[in-house]
Amino acid sequence: MNKTVFDMVDILTRIEATKGSSLLSAQQKEVVLGEISRSLPAHQLCRTCAKTYQLIQDILGGMTNGSTQNSTSESPKKTPDAPKKRGTPARRKQLLHKADEDGRGSGTSARVVNKKA
Repeated sequence: MNKTVFDMVDILTRIEATKGSSLLSAQQKEVVLGEISRSLPAHQLCRTCAKTYQLIQDILGGMTNGSTQNSTSESPKKTPDAPKKRGTPARRKQLLHKADEDGRGSGTSARVVNKKA
């Protein structure tokens, strides 16, 4: 079901209530806000309120997808060099000998019937 801006405003009021709560410690607030962040609907379901959805994500910070810390990206590993071509051009050309020929072979040979006369 697609979400509307009214659903997003409801989430905003819940975030505000959690941040302003005197019943929760700072650590408990982070836990609750993290759970709110993880329970947000997918952005595909918020087509009509994409900007409001982005605002909610900005308010919640980096808590989306269960991550509370910035991820450190590793540098990509160097890919191995491409294998060098072996053989001379004449040798490679020899492999393509009779390229226009039927590649399926000659088929089955005709049976020879031993005729006794």
